[in-house]
Amino acid sequence: MAIIEQRDAELFQERANPEETIKTKIDLIASTIVRVEENKSRFAGTLSRSKAAFRIPVGLKKEYAINDDALASGLALQNPAGMRIGSVDGSVLRESLVGVDIIASKARGVVFKFYTKKPPIVKYFPQEKNENFNLFGIFQNANAQELESFSNAERLLSELELVHAILSAEPHLDMMIIDGSLFIPEIFTSSESYFASRYNKQISDVLKRILETSRQNGTILVGVVKDSIKADFAGTVGRMIPACIDAFPAFKEFLSFDYRQAIQVFKDYDLFYRFLSEGERSFSMRTYPRPGQAIGTATEFDRYMKDNDLGLYSYMFKAVPMDIPLKVEFFSTNDRAAVASLVDKSSALLYPLSKINVDYSEPSPQMEAHKRVRIPEQDFKVIIDIIRQKTGFCSTMLQKRRERRPF
Repeated sequence: MAIIEQRDAELFQERANPEETIKTKIDLIASTIVRVEENKSRFAGTLSRSKAAFRIPVGLKKEYAINDDALASGLALQNPAGMRIGSVDGSVLRESLVGVDIIASKARGVVFKFYTKKPPIVKYFPQEKNENFNLFGIFQNANAQELESFSNAERLLSELELVHAILSAEPHLDMMIIDGSLFIPEIFTSSESYFASRYNKQISDVLKRILETSRQNGTILVGVVKDSIKADFAGTVGRMIPACIDAFPAFKEFLSFDYRQAIQVFKDYDLFYRFLSEGERSFSMRTYPRPGQAIGTATEFDRYMKDNDLGLYSYMFKAVPMDIPLKVEFFSTNDRAAVASLVDKSSALLYPLSKINVDYSEPSPQMEAHKRVRIPEQDFKVIIDIIRQKTGFCSTMLQKRRERRPF
């Protein structure tokens, strides 16, 4: 069971020799993990030693749409007393049967009014418990990827509709937090998926209304991603290193080990968990459209972004010492001062809200919305059973064979 290192630093394992013992395989996998972790730690340590002195060259800032001079910056800590901060989360469950796929979705929102010397007052949306609980049946052949697109689109649409309703009912909100990404390009730009294209106009329309309402109300709109698996920031850092080695001699230390391999295995949250100290954020940069990626005109939201000179910007921030950083997304005009202002204001508010515990970080309104939105799986199974009872025995409602084996 050999470990192969390719020239481009990809690391993978060949299929195991069946004759090798399980213990040998376990030992080899564990030792490989340790070796990769040592390489990642060395990379993060080298980068950290350059944190204070390194400044991103102007040419690279333009090339990668970076809005900061440094790789990391300290966070301000704003007291949320007197602030009104809302959050919305959505959930979706799916049951795939022989002849139909049944999908349930709902969204829940909260608005926190913070005080100096007493706990916040919380309002819940919608007030009726099942007001926006949606149930769908899909009676046509669809593969797993198409169903995933439909589920994501339905969840996002439910969230955004509730966000707009809260913004309209609460015009004095200081911030609205959406759980997860503000923008899923696969939904907005996909022309191949029937389900994505079906939702494109609805989602685009409500997101445009949200952006306009937020602008009129002076509300900061952000998406907070708790467990991002992307590598946009890590990839950008990796491309900076060879470009800056000559101008910044401290970077020559990267040549003493295989830093390219570390970059290939780093996710953003992993790199910045090691690199950032508590109370720091990463540089901010435009994540859509990426540099060199022109905004098309195929969808309504593409045209809206182009007409209003908008981009989707992101940064990572670390609120507590023992949890991975959170990723924050927001829309802004492509103006350096406007982006910097939104980064400073949003991070100063999110930082105190996210200091829940030394080993857990999440804005408290977002945590409450997530708690309220969960659809208990047992409740969903009850709904499926009621549908079965109303239809009588029919093959359409049978579970798949692998889920009803008698032994």
